[in-house]
Amino acid sequence: MQSVAQAVRDGHGIGWALKTVIEEDLNYGKLESILDPFVRQLPPFYLYYPEQHRRLELLRLFIDFLTSKR
Repeated sequence: MQSVAQAVRDGHGIGWALKTVIEEDLNYGKLESILDPFVRQLPPFYLYYPEQHRRLELLRLFIDFLTSKR
C-alpha cells in the first residue's frame, strides 16, 4: 500500500489505498480523494476468538488497534 501512495505522491497518476494508509496525506492536502462517489461502504470487522485466548497480549494489542480505527 505504501508503494501505491508513494507513486501517487510522486505524480505517477491515481491510485487506490486504504484510508488509514493515506489519511495524513489527505488531512494535509498532499493527496486528494477523487473517487468517493464510487467507494463501497463495507460492514465493520468482526473478530472471533476462543475465550481462553482473550488474555493473550498480542491478541489484546490487535483488538485495541482495530477499535482505535473506528
